[in-house]
Amino acid sequence: MGTAFVYAPNTGVNWGQACYCTKTVTCTDGVVRQCRLTAPCAPVCPCSPNCNPPCNCNAGNTECPHATSLGGEGWGAPLDISASPNQSVKFYSTTGIQSIRTQKRAMFCGNTGTWAYGVLVSLYSDFNGTVYIGGVMYGHLLESSILPDLWYQNNVWGRELGRVPSTNCNCTCYRGFHVHLQRRWGQSMNFGTCQAQIWAGQSSIYTFNY
Repeated sequence: MGTAFVYAPNTGVNWGQACYCTKTVTCTDGVVRQCRLTAPCAPVCPCSPNCNPPCNCNAGNTECPHATSLGGEGWGAPLDISASPNQSVKFYSTTGIQSIRTQKRAMFCGNTGTWAYGVLVSLYSDFNGTVYIGGVMYGHLLESSILPDLWYQNNVWGRELGRVPSTNCNCTCYRGFHVHLQRRWGQSMNFGTCQAQIWAGQSSIYTFNY
């Protein structure tokens, strides 16, 4: 048994994990409040007098839960990493992942148009692609840049999965240039605070046992 690590596909900063870093939510009392800028994200209003504006715990959740895609297929644990136009998005992992399969999908976060596409990467601990240990989703990629749906067993490290579109994301889940990540199985790393620096090929984002 061992643990495989999947690293960040691009260099940027943390824009949100369980909740968003910079977004507003309309509470049940009709008041629009800003989401907290620190993590971990509380599942309910913290009721702290230091909140600005102060929370009403009976008004509902003042956090913006981070939108997920394909939840019925077992995908969750979202993470947003800020990006730049046309930025390369690559696959990085430790050697515990010996081969991968890719699948292009659309409708990430219910979005349509340029930012609707992404790739699902299935992870295998053997070269034959038979011992499945989990998957990672890379969302909001330029459709024409996405890696073909194939099985890859050589030179997996640093393989380009696609590129960030050159137009600003006007997504239903978020706005701005970013890569939306989720996992199937495995565990998530906690980046602690919003705007924490994340490095391509160096910052672990998910772990998988095999």
